[in-house]
Amino acid sequence: MVIGAVSNLDRFDGGVRPTCKRPRGFSIVEVIVVLVLLGILAAAVAPRLATLTGRQTRADAQAVAELLSIAARRDSLTNQPVAIEYDAGQARLRMLTRRGVTAEWRSDPLAPDAELRASFVESAETDGMDLNPERFRVEFAGALRRPSLSIVLADQSKRESWRVSLAAGASRAVITPASVRITDGSIDLDAAGKGEEPW
Repeated sequence: MVIGAVSNLDRFDGGVRPTCKRPRGFSIVEVIVVLVLLGILAAAVAPRLATLTGRQTRADAQAVAELLSIAARRDSLTNQPVAIEYDAGQARLRMLTRRGVTAEWRSDPLAPDAELRASFVESAETDGMDLNPERFRVEFAGALRRPSLSIVLADQSKRESWRVSLAAGASRAVITPASVRITDGSIDLDAAGKGEEPW
């Protein structure tokens, strides 16, 4: 046995043994600071996400209003029968016309379907009669008086809802908050919260 010999285990790059430092964890102050920052970030982002859903519901209502307006103009300018059909399974409203020898109802290729991306039909009525909100068809007979149509769209959380109304003689559908009702094509400004505002 050699007294001055140093084993390979005692050497490390130049004969100095490294000191092992234990990894340091997070202190409670650092954890609290991170949680506070995450809370501030969530408080800033959450309202924007909520308004994004509301905007999409409003966009769905605008698409439905445009489709109803196209159907109303087609009904008033032609003698071709027109219908509005909704199917909750497909989440879309579409305009139908009668064509062909058999005169079957078919989707009109000139009128884009109104797809409901962030909303659903909460309720619908024609001439004051309730319709099944899962599936309905309203026909505009051409020569006869066109029925009025009102469709309420709501987002999935039911926080925001819009009413799309087409009066019997109107050529354009109107969008209002669901709490406001349009019966004869006129809007009650007091019910819409506009009682004191100039218009």
